[in-house]
Amino acid sequence: ADEWRQFRLLFQRDDDFHKGSIAPDQRDNWLVGKAWFRRAEELVDTLGVSMQGKGPLMYR
Repeated sequence: ADEWRQFRLLFQRDDDFHKGSIAPDQRDNWLVGKAWFRRAEELVDTLGVSMQGKGPLMYR
């Protein structure tokens, strides 16, 4: 399936979603998802926020 091409382009062009947080040439859906996942790991590992809905093995 070639939908990934359309989704990546839509993600990159979606100014309402990004609201100036990321430069248009740096908008990559996989990298943004990875950054959010890393932020979630940081919350659990350093700030003691509890994971909800998944066990540690599923989370990592």
